[in-house]
Amino acid sequence: ESDAVAVITVKLSQAAPDFLYVDYKTQAVTATAGDDYTESSGSLEFAPGETEHAVLIALLSNTRVEPNETFRFLLGNPRAFDAGLAVALGAPASATVTIQNDDLPTLSVKDISVTEGNSGNGNAQFTLTLDQVSAIPLSVDYATRDGTAGAGSDYTAARGTLSFAIGQKTQTVSIPILGDATLETDETFSLDLSNPGTGLALAQTSATATIIDDDAQAPTLTIAASQTTFKAGDSATLTFTFSAAPLDFSAADITVSGGTLSGLAVSSANPKVYSAGFTPTADADNLTGSILVTAGQFTDAAGNAGMASNVLDTQGDTRVPIAPTLALTTDSGSSAGDGITQSGTIAVDGLESGATWQYSNGNGSWKAGTGSSFTLTGQGAHTVLVRQSDAAGNQSANSTALTFTLDNVLPAAPTLTLTSDSGSGSSAGDGITQSGVLSVSGLESGATWQYNNGNGSWKPGTGSSFTLTGQGAHTVLVRQSDAAGNQSPNSTALTFTLDSVSPAVTISSDKTSFKTGDTATVTFSFSEIPAGFAGNDVTVTGGSLGALTADAGGKIYTATFTPTANSNSLSGAIAVAAATYTDTAGNNGAAGNTLSLTGDTQAPVFSSGTTVTVAENTASGTTIYDAAADGDAGVTYGLTGADAAKFTIDATNGTVSLAFLPDFEAPADNGANNVYDFSVRATDTAGNFTEQAVAMTVTDVLETGQPVIDLGTAYGKLILPVYVDGNWYYYWDRSGDGSYADTQGAGYTNTADYTTHDDLDGLFTQDINGATGGAGNTNNTYRYTSLNGIQVALPTQGDTILTTGFRLGTTVGGSPVSAGSTLTNPTYDDLLAIWDAYNGTGTGTNSYGTPLDWYDHHDYWSATPSASGHAHVYLNFGNVYDNFDYGNGYVALQVLSVDATAPTVSTIAITSATGLQNSTLNAGDMVSVTVTLSEATTVTGTPQLALTIGGTTVQAGYASGSGSTALVFQYAIQANQTDANGIGIPANALALNGGALKDAAGNNATLSHALVADNAGYRVDATAPVFTSAATATVAENTASGTTIYDAAADGDTGVTYGISGADAAKFTMDLSNGTVSLAFLPDFEVPADSGANNVYDFSVRATDTAGNFTDQAVAMTVTDVAEAGQPVIELGAAYGKLILP
Repeated sequence: ESDAVAVITVKLSQAAPDFLYVDYKTQAVTATAGDDYTESSGSLEFAPGETEHAVLIALLSNTRVEPNETFRFLLGNPRAFDAGLAVALGAPASATVTIQNDDLPTLSVKDISVTEGNSGNGNAQFTLTLDQVSAIPLSVDYATRDGTAGAGSDYTAARGTLSFAIGQKTQTVSIPILGDATLETDETFSLDLSNPGTGLALAQTSATATIIDDDAQAPTLTIAASQTTFKAGDSATLTFTFSAAPLDFSAADITVSGGTLSGLAVSSANPKVYSAGFTPTADADNLTGSILVTAGQFTDAAGNAGMASNVLDTQGDTRVPIAPTLALTTDSGSSAGDGITQSGTIAVDGLESGATWQYSNGNGSWKAGTGSSFTLTGQGAHTVLVRQSDAAGNQSANSTALTFTLDNVLPAAPTLTLTSDSGSGSSAGDGITQSGVLSVSGLESGATWQYNNGNGSWKPGTGSSFTLTGQGAHTVLVRQSDAAGNQSPNSTALTFTLDSVSPAVTISSDKTSFKTGDTATVTFSFSEIPAGFAGNDVTVTGGSLGALTADAGGKIYTATFTPTANSNSLSGAIAVAAATYTDTAGNNGAAGNTLSLTGDTQAPVFSSGTTVTVAENTASGTTIYDAAADGDAGVTYGLTGADAAKFTIDATNGTVSLAFLPDFEAPADNGANNVYDFSVRATDTAGNFTEQAVAMTVTDVLETGQPVIDLGTAYGKLILPVYVDGNWYYYWDRSGDGSYADTQGAGYTNTADYTTHDDLDGLFTQDINGATGGAGNTNNTYRYTSLNGIQVALPTQGDTILTTGFRLGTTVGGSPVSAGSTLTNPTYDDLLAIWDAYNGTGTGTNSYGTPLDWYDHHDYWSATPSASGHAHVYLNFGNVYDNFDYGNGYVALQVLSVDATAPTVSTIAITSATGLQNSTLNAGDMVSVTVTLSEATTVTGTPQLALTIGGTTVQAGYASGSGSTALVFQYAIQANQTDANGIGIPANALALNGGALKDAAGNNATLSHALVADNAGYRVDATAPVFTSAATATVAENTASGTTIYDAAADGDTGVTYGISGADAAKFTMDLSNGTVSLAFLPDFEVPADSGANNVYDFSVRATDTAGNFTDQAVAMTVTDVAEAGQPVIELGAAYGKLILP
């Protein structure tokens, strides 16, 4: 309301290209025009480009208390000077102006007093008065508050809200007073006002009511003191003045805090006055206390109890402040803390708040200080003290003395000269130099100095020179600061030109990584034309550098680099060392960058063979060759060659597999000779490659019905097959020449094709399943054998014709009964059966088992068919051969099957071990590993099986099992071997080691197998425990039996048990779990009980770990003499002899 005007802003939404107009006027709402504001109307003009105008409405102030009032400001009739320009009113087109009333009435309330009375309820009446009437209702909250009077005992508490109607100026609040007959002092309480309503201000927020006691008058006491404010060392005299002489008043009646009371005595002149001494509490920086006597502590002569005295409050500060500290504000000397400064300003620290302080400059006089520092003058040494007095007047001790030297005299400016002005400049003194070293002279002893290179910044110097860099002109200044930090004027400027830039060279190449056949062009780029640059200035490793050629500008040189051949890890460099060339000014050239060269100029090297052999009928997809070059590391493989289409290759590991089914009888190789030629290319990561030609030979596999079956060196061949009644029959070419001639074939043992009956009996001893029997004679069951893997049998079902009439199933005649002539020809219908009827008796036979009375040159029919359907067997002194179709010594055999399947590894497992303890083996223990194969396998030589123990590969040797499916390999654990996880077997661990593993057919065993994980049941610990305990012990005689005299310690006692043995072991006991050894007797020095009778008891401690490894440690326990009164001799030692004859 008291504001002069209301400002209303009218805005355009955007600037217009022409004059715009709008009308305005005011309109009353609750405010009254002419009383609250000045009515206004008019028209606003907006020139082109203008966007806003302000309208001022005058406000009329008054002092009436009234509510806020409003009027409106309205716009209308918008228009443009150009009638064609459209103008409209935006929103809002009006505004409401609120006039806030700022004329508030003020409420006040006055203190009152009321007589207490002895009973009943009087009232304390508070009057609340407005300074003016209000045009609106008003309200205020009130509430009573205890003072020395208490609600409920002295008055009744009240609270509430008091309202003023419009036009009302006063209101009252009545508070009931609770009277009593108790003698007491006057008491007070307050009426508090709060939370004035809208339009009301409080002149005061509280008024006090005093309840005047009107009971009988009791004696009073007033306490006074000579002083109530104290500092250190102060004391006061207290005066106790009574209205009537007290009875029995003593120090015990006085309540004292903040100090102690002493010497309470009544005045000899006035019995109503007592005095005492008061000493404040010492070392208190905020001392507060009081002295008072509570009501009833004394009585007057009439017996009236005394009233409470006044409370005499004490205060003060009895703590002596600590001594302040002094420090130089600026220790500007050459080193911090040297006490030399150019400034005499000294900082004072440790001042208490409100304290005053003084300082002394060593002359015994003190000056008052202000603030927290002071300044001394005068060159030379100063010794300064400071002290302070706190606000209470307590004075501190003197500070520690501060000694310093003041020096504020400026040193002279130094002098600058070039250290060398004779380098590349044309003459000395021309200010041109290759060296940026400048000499500084005229320096004071102990001074520091700075130099400025013309850029406005100063740098510290050391010694008597400094070096500048940066080519071109320099203008240099120097200045010094003495030990106190006084700075000299700048020196005379020294101007010179520096040319010290070494020419530089950058080496680059179009190639830095090489393979076989690569070269590179190396470029040497100089920052300026070099002088004397030649090939011998270049250091080259990892290859050679050709002749250097410079370009037309003279700053670029090139040469050809050829890397070292046959390096699979090429590492080289090309560099130009510093000072191997110069620029035209003679500055030595800087070292160039080192161009690092890497590569691989060595083609892969094959470690795999060039031949491979495969049996015919090997399945397509079978891996037949494993190419290996550079250990397969970083190598990929490819396949070429005449027969490459017959194979596939794994490019990542070089394994070559069949892509067809080889047939020895129908070769499909390019040469049609069962030798398949292909070439493997190995390419390394650098692109180098090597090709290796490989020849795969397909070998013949024995197949029933094939023209010839080779039985090997000992047995010859089977030839001339016939197929009769579903069976294949061959003649046995024992000499191996492939014909009926008795000619020994190359590489074969036998010289003739015929054989004897005894030989056949010795060979054909198996049944159809391979079990041996027949008691040395062939029969219908035991007529089978295997010749180098080919199962054959003596044929059956034939006829025998001889001149004497022997027939199947008839009695064998022509021999005495004693020779078996009564036996009939058995069911096994072959000539051998007839012979067998006579064998085994030891009599009645001719040589070679031919029966007696048989004619050596008679022909007999055999059951063996031939090309003509029969075989004519001729007996000649026991030799059996055919003399009908071929006229040679063939024996016919039936071929049952051909074994071409190689044995394979079924399982590998550790099956047993000697000395195994707690699943752990130690040194000397033998571990056995069983390799189970798919069929019985014969072992020759010394095959090995790799084992892993503690990350190390060891070899187990073949031990037993040849001829069976279970082959046993053994390995003896060695000392210091350890494997906490157990023995493992790596993949493909079998190795022939120059031996062989073959089945009965001669097929080589396939050695591949999977990894066998570490077996925790066969861990290895072959490291014996290590003792850390001593080998000696000393015990005084008479030490009690059971006393522990030694603690064996091995491997920290972890997993170790102990035992005891030795010559004197019976004298001790041992805790086997922790190795403590205790006495089992009472040692007596004078009567030694050890085996040597010399008071040295020998025993041995054995530490054994969980694997059974053990270590023995010999221990000697020495018993020492103890002087015993009454003993015959007391030994005093070398210096003193003995005591005897007690």
